Amino acid sequence: MHLYGVFSSWSSNIGDDVQTFAVEQMVGKLDGYLDRERISHQSASGILIANGWWKHRAWDFPPKPGLVTAYVGAHFALSESAIRGFKDHFVESAPVGCRDLATLELMKSVGVPCYLSNCLTLGLKRWLAQVENGPVLAVDVPKGTKLPEGCQLLSHHGPMSSHPVHMRPLTISRLEAYQAASLVVTSRLHVALPCLAFGTPLMFVVPQPDDPRLGCLKELIPFIDVSEGLPDQGIRLSVQTRDELRKAASSHLSFAVKEAEARFAKLGSRSRLARSNTTKCDTFHSPRIFGVGPAKSGTHSLAAMFGNPVRSEHESRADKLIPLILKKLTGEYDAGQLKRFLLKTTQVRLLDVDSSQLNFFVLEELLESFSGARFVLTMRDCYSWLDSFINDSLRRDVNANWLRLREARFRPDLFPLEGNDDELLANYGLYSLRGYLTYWEHHYRHVLETVPADKLLVVRTSDLTDRAMEIADFAELPRWAVKLEECHQFKNPTKHGVLAKLSREHVDAVVTECCPSMKAYFPEIASMKDVKL
Repeated sequence: MHLYGVFSSWSSNIGDDVQTFAVEQMVGKLDGYLDRERISHQSASGILIANGWWKHRAWDFPPKPGLVTAYVGAHFALSESAIRGFKDHFVESAPVGCRDLATLELMKSVGVPCYLSNCLTLGLKRWLAQVENGPVLAVDVPKGTKLPEGCQLLSHHGPMSSHPVHMRPLTISRLEAYQAASLVVTSRLHVALPCLAFGTPLMFVVPQPDDPRLGCLKELIPFIDVSEGLPDQGIRLSVQTRDELRKAASSHLSFAVKEAEARFAKLGSRSRLARSNTTKCDTFHSPRIFGVGPAKSGTHSLAAMFGNPVRSEHESRADKLIPLILKKLTGEYDAGQLKRFLLKTTQVRLLDVDSSQLNFFVLEELLESFSGARFVLTMRDCYSWLDSFINDSLRRDVNANWLRLREARFRPDLFPLEGNDDELLANYGLYSLRGYLTYWEHHYRHVLETVPADKLLVVRTSDLTDRAMEIADFAELPRWAVKLEECHQFKNPTKHGVLAKLSREHVDAVVTECCPSMKAYFPEIASMKDVKL
């Protein structure tokens, strides 16, 4: 049987890992860590010590069968109706050890057996010797706080993931700094609680003293009103009080784990069969959707249409990806390097939505590396797409790699400039009409033929707002996170009207020749006159 700790891929707060570290200090090294924001997607068998703050993603809950939760030192920010909806899970995991009175009352209100365990960080043991003349530290104090002279400023923010792989060195560094300090002034709960456990003098200043998360601290020390100034000295708990808190935390954790072990034993081998041999941390993350439309088709809007807690980016790490794409296009292909980059990016950025014109060039690698992901192809008719692309090209300068990528797309070697219309395009530093329109057709046809139909959603650019909820459902993302007002982003501020200067008959003829998909997806557009440019 394995013991797992919890982390959050959404949190840059060192305090999240401080809570995990407190667990490890009491039980020894854990077998791995599971992401509480994706807990229903974590494949593991064993016991999850589920302490800390729960949770942003109510739709990704509860844990899968085979993972038994030991709730101890837990605070729930979910609504009463959400807790009621998960009542069977909580009763099955009972008794729930609550970090504060607010969580205790919430659990009681829906009939879940529970008790007050306080926060496990009150059980932290110091490992550095006590000092009296250490520095004075201020950690994330409210603006306007008048601090002592010579005070050192620190932040409790780290990488955007509280996984110990990323956060632990910073966690240790901060905890050692608090042990060596002669005074700590902070507004952070998980700076204050470790300081009390270590016996470091503390001043806790907070703009919202009624915050329910602070209940486990309010019973121990008074809160300081910034407007009244800081007192002459900080508060240090007595050795006896600290020993009692440490014993209580250890006892609560031991009790919770033993109860979970008993529940796990009752599951039987049948429930655990599919999840056996899980000894490593299950932290692999895959975006829910990749946007794979061409530039100026709505990829920026697709990335912008979701708000918290959905994590979304447009052209993530493009400066690093483009050189790899260029190597692939020029035959210097290193499949391993490209896949490693894509996998590493997803683990660092932890995106739910990765929308980019560049995803087209790594489509096969994405399909192979992220078997559970889905794809959204934003489709824009070739006339308005070309007009918008030209306007964007004339609007701003791009670096050498972007220019090389344009040449790889529009192939001046295969589609040289010819005729009066192409000469006009050349005067603007643009490519041939056939080069642009052949790429348009190739992009859409390749995506449609490569991505399995059950993993692909085709959405017209003009329909992004109307189909926003459908996109959310397709990606299994919450509808309430959709921001309808953001569904049309990054419009060109300047229209140069270059396409309108070309011969309409010639443009229509090239479209007929190069873009057969127009008839299938835009049957109402017979010629350029049917499009408002």
